[in-house]
Amino acid sequence: MPDDAAPIKRLFAELDYPVAEGRRIDILMAAVDALEPLYALLLDGGGTHSAKGERGFAMFHLAARSLSDLVASAHLASHGYLQQAYTTMRPVLENGDLMELFAREPDEAALWVNDPKPGKTYSPRNVRAKVEAGEDALAEYGHLSEMGSHPRFRGARLTGLMRVPKDDPTDRTAVLRIGPFYPEHPATIHVYLWQFQLTIRLGFKFRHLRQVSDRITREQWVARYLETAKAAARGLDAVRAALVEMGEPDDEETRALPRIFEPLISGLEAGGPKDS
Repeated sequence: MPDDAAPIKRLFAELDYPVAEGRRIDILMAAVDALEPLYALLLDGGGTHSAKGERGFAMFHLAARSLSDLVASAHLASHGYLQQAYTTMRPVLENGDLMELFAREPDEAALWVNDPKPGKTYSPRNVRAKVEAGEDALAEYGHLSEMGSHPRFRGARLTGLMRVPKDDPTDRTAVLRIGPFYPEHPATIHVYLWQFQLTIRLGFKFRHLRQVSDRITREQWVARYLETAKAAARGLDAVRAALVEMGEPDDEETRALPRIFEPLISGLEAGGPKDS
């Protein structure tokens, strides 16, 4: 048993307190700032809806649930619960696909609400097919499944490692963690790449809330989404800095992280996509 083992009671208690330090505080605060505008947009949309019944409920439920998922995943990631963070993130992809479906095909929302076997009819695979999601969407879903919700060896590497003494490489010991992963491991920072990517993805789906709310304008969505994109870009810059401090190469790939959302930010500053 490792020297830093903590009883279960201590693990519960640790989740009640902020633990982020240094660069991790910058990352976590950027995650907060990226979600805040989407939360505000959801509140903007309260009141009279242009779409009554199942569709209005479904769209707002999926949006609200996704915000909760991303808040929970960021909290879990900040405490080093990596597989649990990935598991909590994955529904954001599914929720977004359903929002896209209900935006394109309004009648599908009522069918989803009343379907006796929604898990089969509206499985992630079936919904991706309905919205014509490509291979990239399948790969993203598969990655989050492997890293979190499904028992796969790839994800197992987020809960343990092989300890190999320098003086005897053949003396190998598997070390499995219960609770948070080793904070010095880059995987504790990599998880935020998905946090920010999914936040941006969710923000784009939020444009559909205009279909079920009389109180959200296109201009409101563009303004809120721009705030989210800028905060996410700041978060990726903090991720880059943290990875470099942990010893990852400061190469072009790493330096490109903060620039990933630049085209999106430029487009929103110019008024947003034409088909929104």
